Amino acid sequence: MLLDVGIKLELIWMDDDVIQVRVQASNGRFAATANCYCDPDAFARLAQAARGFLSSSEDRRELEIGTFDARIAGGGANLVLRCVDRAGHAVADVTVRADPGMGGSPAETASFTVPVEPAAIDDFVAALRIMPLVVGAMVHLRQAT
Repeated sequence: MLLDVGIKLELIWMDDDVIQVRVQASNGRFAATANCYCDPDAFARLAQAARGFLSSSEDRRELEIGTFDARIAGGGANLVLRCVDRAGHAVADVTVRADPGMGGSPAETASFTVPVEPAAIDDFVAALRIMPLVVGAMVHLRQAT
């Protein structure tokens, strides 16, 4: 269950070659959850992609975790960080694909927008950079209030 609005990434399983990350996103009206498989350096790649976001009113960054390919197990999440005006207001356009795990059932997809603040993105990036690879580790990009 989602307790907070925003975007959460939680490491829920791992082995030597792969990690499974639960992505939970909510804007207070819509919510989505997917379990995504990725390589162990996924958090570092996400941090690098988002680092320095909002360098201009034209700034746009795309972060992806997991997969949107229905032929591959697991789900995926796509986060597009973008500035919406010259005052520096930002949003994360979120698309989450959950793999229902049942043969023949279509994947479930949700898309919505989460308002975010540049300072919260900076905190998210800092947390991603130091996130330990241990089950239960979590980072949260909080929704703007």
